[in-house]
Amino acid sequence: MWRALTEPDLIRRWMASRDTMTRCEVDLRPGGSFLYEWPEFFFSGPILVVDAPHRMVHVEHFNGDTSSGPTVTTDLVARATGTRMTMTMRYADAEARAAAIELGFTDGLDEVFGRLEALTIAE
Repeated sequence: MWRALTEPDLIRRWMASRDTMTRCEVDLRPGGSFLYEWPEFFFSGPILVVDAPHRMVHVEHFNGDTSSGPTVTTDLVARATGTRMTMTMRYADAEARAAAIELGFTDGLDEVFGRLEALTIAE
């Protein structure tokens, strides 16, 4: 699971959308950054915490807007034959969270995370 969340070639396979991801860069270290880019938009931000293969914390900015965006904490815990992934997105306030939902940031998450699950099962 850790590799699927941190290696650009694998990220491209599950984080697909209608459009192909045009850039995927990850500097996986505290103080590093990431960039996920599609033709119409991109997400980028600093990586704050890396505790491989258990935890990563980063800030996610939409289209370079550093004035907003959630802090995303991803925790991975081994469970029997799999891994439990818990992802927590903390916004500055309820209004910022509501704006993200209104912009459609939650649309298609079931499909995206379904592809992540299928990829990790196949690996």
